[in-house]
Amino acid sequence: MAGSPSVFDWRATTAFERFLYRCDPGGPSMTFRIEIGFDHPVCPERMQNAIAQTSTRHPILFCRLTQNQHHWIWEPCPMNPSEWLGVSHSPDALPAIDPTTSAGFRFSQGRGADDVQRLAFDFHHASVDGIAAAKWTAGVLRCYHDENPIDGGREHRAKDDIVQGQLRQRHKMPVPDHGPPIGFLEGLRNLWSTIRGKSIRYAPLTTRQSDFVGQSGDPSEPQADNDHVVSLNLPPHLSQRSREFVAQSKIPLNDVAVAATFRMLADDPALRHQHGRLMINNPVNLRTIRQRRFSACNYTGLAFLRRHGQEVRRHDLLSGLHREMNYIRQRCVAAEFLRGLEAVDPHPSALRYIQRRRWFDATASMTCLSSVRIGRRHGAQPCEQGWQFGDNTLRSIRIVPPRPAGSSLALSLNDSLGRLCLTARSDPTALSFTETQDGLQRWVNHFSELMLPSGR
Repeated sequence: MAGSPSVFDWRATTAFERFLYRCDPGGPSMTFRIEIGFDHPVCPERMQNAIAQTSTRHPILFCRLTQNQHHWIWEPCPMNPSEWLGVSHSPDALPAIDPTTSAGFRFSQGRGADDVQRLAFDFHHASVDGIAAAKWTAGVLRCYHDENPIDGGREHRAKDDIVQGQLRQRHKMPVPDHGPPIGFLEGLRNLWSTIRGKSIRYAPLTTRQSDFVGQSGDPSEPQADNDHVVSLNLPPHLSQRSREFVAQSKIPLNDVAVAATFRMLADDPALRHQHGRLMINNPVNLRTIRQRRFSACNYTGLAFLRRHGQEVRRHDLLSGLHREMNYIRQRCVAAEFLRGLEAVDPHPSALRYIQRRRWFDATASMTCLSSVRIGRRHGAQPCEQGWQFGDNTLRSIRIVPPRPAGSSLALSLNDSLGRLCLTARSDPTALSFTETQDGLQRWVNHFSELMLPSGR
């Protein structure tokens, strides 16, 4: 790695990292963005130095996927600023990052609405997960303002070194593909049907008016070849009500967001899959933040929840979904997804068969990053306008989620600057820009109704 000492020569990949790369090789759908708005522009040279300094603690961002004989490894690549440093001309167009040819990271700066300076940190999902990327971005901001970068990844602990040594031993010998063994596909189908989880029921819905929600960004119709990106800042009173509801009910905000997503999908025929099936891809936190490694392998738990066409009350939907999600968290049932991938990975023909059957093509994905908040520990100081980094005031934060292959919609919910921000990213061939906006408004209506008392 140019400009910094190389921490490792190479690192073995995991089956889940390879799966995320295969979702859209070289395409933009698996790129996600952490966008930060400031009052004033930042110095490109200082930002470049801050990124270079912070990358020494998280070198996996500046590695590329390389095929060594018959297995894939992470190999350090030169830190060439001309590859990942640029200017953002289109506010919502995410770049297509190919981790096999360059680093899985991009940075750009441009002007947004109301003359806000937009800093866009783009990541490929195979290189890093959302929480680690948010912590790394906060470390870059802290380093930019002459603070010591925080260690959000702890990539090279002794325990991780042992694990990586075992992975290297496992990947030394190439595995020839002689096709799936007899009975392999049938057993795998049964395994993956278990991973999908139990059915989640919902009630038929009608559109209702709720709290007014302010829209951020340019409402003009974007280009048709890019994913539609729409962001909504929830009103402060609704954000506060969500915190009070989570504290009183002991139901995580993630589960409330997934329930609101189910109701929104059920209320919109344009988002339904064939045969009326609704599936949601939801990353399940099977580890605490301190136990996370700076890699996408943290998300070994993916809950695939299906719709079952029986009518239930709103409160029963939320409590039932919360029970199922708790079962996944406690029993780590969703971790079987990783074992399924590891079983398929040595047999590309079996992987192609599964992709052709579309067993895991979710209708939508929901990512909740409400635990990621930028504050004093990242070098920020409170002020009348919000938070301030040095002489620059922080205006907005939003997270544009990755959109898994086959899905029509991806949603992210993050808590920043004292209010919740909801961002939607939709497939332009499935949903128009107006339909995406209407879907977000319905999501907020359902989200607000789910937090009403059970008797109402």
